[in-house]
Order: sequence, then C-alpha cells, then structure tokens
Amino acid sequence: MKMVDRFDGPGAAAVLLLAFACLPAQLRAAPIPAPAHTVIVILENHSASQVYGNPEMPFFNEIARQGAMLTQASFAQIPYGRIARGYVAPLPARPSQPNYLFLMSGSNQRVLPEYFAINDAPATYPYRGTVTNAQDGDLLAAPRANVPAGIGNRLVPAAQRPFTTPNLGAAVIAHGGTFACFSETLPYPRFDGETYDAGAGLYKRKHNPVINWINLPGRALAPPEAPYVLPDSVNLAFSATVDPASGQRYRGFMVDEQGRPLGFDALPAVSIVVPNQAHDAHDASLGDADTWLAQNMRGYAQWAMAHNSLLILTFDEDGATKTGGGDAKRTGIDTIATVFYGPMVKPGRYSEPADHLNVLSTVLRLHADLAQFQEQFARAHPGEEAAQERANLRPILDIFGAGAPLTSLPPEPAR
Repeated sequence: MKMVDRFDGPGAAAVLLLAFACLPAQLRAAPIPAPAHTVIVILENHSASQVYGNPEMPFFNEIARQGAMLTQASFAQIPYGRIARGYVAPLPARPSQPNYLFLMSGSNQRVLPEYFAINDAPATYPYRGTVTNAQDGDLLAAPRANVPAGIGNRLVPAAQRPFTTPNLGAAVIAHGGTFACFSETLPYPRFDGETYDAGAGLYKRKHNPVINWINLPGRALAPPEAPYVLPDSVNLAFSATVDPASGQRYRGFMVDEQGRPLGFDALPAVSIVVPNQAHDAHDASLGDADTWLAQNMRGYAQWAMAHNSLLILTFDEDGATKTGGGDAKRTGIDTIATVFYGPMVKPGRYSEPADHLNVLSTVLRLHADLAQFQEQFARAHPGEEAAQERANLRPILDIFGAGAPLTSLPPEPAR
C-alpha cells in the first residue's frame, strides 16, 4: 500500500476545515495573542457588590464595562480546597499577606492566619499567641494560649526567607521575559521593614509579595533553589528611588532611575502594581482608590488597547464576608471584582468561578510556561492541600475566546 506523504490539492483545505470543526470547542479555540505587556493592579478588602456599579468608581466601572468582568471571582481559602473540620463553609484566606502570596505563587507559602497553630516551630520563631485552629485549619476542641501562632500580616522571619519556590516573577524571567512589582511608597528595593512613611505607614510590606523571594538575609542557596530567587531590581517603588547604603538608583513605574518620564513600552513584560494604603481602598474610600487608578492607569489602559497589552484589576479579598458556621468573621467567601481589559479580551460578563490561582495561571499562560510551572509546583509543594492548589492552576481562557469557561473543582470533604 502506497503511503501518502503530501496532502494538497483543491479539496485539502475543505477537509482540514471539516476536521477542525469536529474538534471539541476547547481544542478548536483560537490561540491567545501573547500580550506585549501585562499590568496587574491589586486593591484591598471590598466585595464585588461594593465595586461593580458603584458611582464612586467611574474609572473602574468604565474598564469593567469595556473588558471582561468576572462576576463570580473570589479570593483563596486556608486550607485550600477543603472545608476545615468544625465549619460548614471554606475558611477565607485572611489576612492580606496570604492572598498576595497566592496571587504571586499559587501557595500561601505557609504564611497562615494568626489564629492557626504552628507545629514544630524553631526556638527562634518570634510569634506566639492564642490559637483556635490547628495548623491544617481544623477547629481545636479548645483554644490554646501562648503557643507558636501563624504569621498573618507580620514580617516573615528572616530564617524563613528567601522563599525558594516557583513564582510568577521567576517563571516569566525563565521564559525570557521581564518582571517587576511596583509598590507605592516603598523607600528603596532592599528596605526590609514592615511599614514606611514617616509614621503614616502608607507602605505595608504585607502587600508586597515579591520581597519574600529576594535574598535580603544573604542565605547560602543550594543550586536547585537559586532559579526561584529574585533579584532586588524587581522590587521597585512607584517612583524612582535611591538605596541609601549603596547609592544605587532604581526606576519607578513610568520614570527612569533619574525620575525622567518613560513610555509604556519601557514597562516589564509583567508588572504588579500595589498602591499604598491611601490609594488601595484599605484606609481611604473606594472613590479615593478610583481617583488614583484614573490618574495612574488610564493612560496605560488607553495605550494597552492600541498596543496589544493587558490590564488586570483585582482585589486581595472581600469586604462583606458571608457567614457559614463557626466564627462568622472567618467563614464564607464573598465575590471580589476582577476585570481583564485589552484588545485580546472579549468584553462581557463572565460568571465562571475563578480565584487568585486562576488569575496567576492566566498570566503564566500568556507570559511563561504554565505546564512547567505546574510541574515545578508539584515538586516544591507536597501534600493533599498543595494537590488541590495545583489542580486549580487553570487559566481563564473563555475571556480570550480561547477555551471553555472554568468549572468548579469539587472540594475535599471536611475531616
């Protein structure tokens, strides 16, 4: 039998089109045009119902109407993918710091709430308190006082830094791209304090995820760890800064090392933008946050639409928690406003379930190697909870016309 080694002729195109049409929808979808730049802005502590349609937020809602508005987006849970024993609903990932780590890496990096116990803490571990939950999140039979407790929003101890696990910045850089996090009011990249700004505390380290992957303690690294550690040059302020110890100058979001204006094409391939506490809706109003967004992101949004780039607006956690059993302040997860805006996005309202891991996975799908990240994640994070996290490292594809909507992952039962 003669093998055909060439397929052409007048009927070839029709046959190929027919075969393409017979593929499942998720395989037939057009590939996503890789954005030249993606900017992710993280705001604070408000539910979708407080943001969508709010007349105090005209800029945010303009972007939402013209982009992909996720109406059932949420933040993460601790434990992830399981209802802890003693509760009837997932425990929300609180406070802020774990949510920023989920967005950066798909894991809370064992930065647990302050009411969680910490097992086998070293003698130098600095945080003790009264805990009501075991390290895995299950409700204890009775509170325990003066025991090692979760980090919460506090400084990750130097002995636990730098993190040497897969993260967005390392993945983008390994793929040949560039990455930076721009934290408003950060004094300079190697600043290692919890708060800054003449006592006002406008910069909060708890909202800066990348700094924990920078080797500020100067620890010796094993070769397998080094690829995940980030240079201090990715930890930038929104304006230009100078390191007082070395005299080294660093660029800001839209200015160079000398404070001179830059074009948007000079941005890294992927940028995280963290407004300070006066502009992220944490200490001030949603209206104040929207004014800051309009002043600082409108130009990029307009430029992105004409230059194959992407803007993502999201919140770290909700602001109107649903109750679900146990402590009403801790249980139940409300939706958060999350919007994708750019020329590759199909505008509309999308009601699929999505959380921080899906936002992370989408950016990895666009700017890095998501499959490789998933493999690295599995090696770095063993255990049942990490397996649930890895299972949800799934990108949001339908907003680009490139796949089916996400469906909910079945949670593991309570223990």
